[in-house]
Amino acid sequence: MSARGPIVVANWKMHLMLGEARALAQAVRDGCQGLGVVRVVLCPPFTALVAVAEVLDGSGILLGAQDCHWAGQGAYTGAVSPPQVADAGARGRTGPGHGR
Repeated sequence: MSARGPIVVANWKMHLMLGEARALAQAVRDGCQGLGVVRVVLCPPFTALVAVAEVLDGSGILLGAQDCHWAGQGAYTGAVSPPQVADAGARGRTGPGHGR
């Protein structure tokens, strides 16, 4: 375990539509109040990143992405780049081995 404390990262694969993703993010946000040193990261499918970012705004819960192509841009059909994930609201370390 890191000296920074425990971290819980959750994703929901290819499940939930936007309304359901918002509801789940709200439930997690509300249920995680007062956890103190535990860092929580939600990694919804790309289609729900913006909706979940809006729900988590100001909560202290971090937003990440499930899948990300290593290139910043290019002709990669269906792929999502780290800059696109950041533009959707995710924050964190970037580079090989570090998700957004």
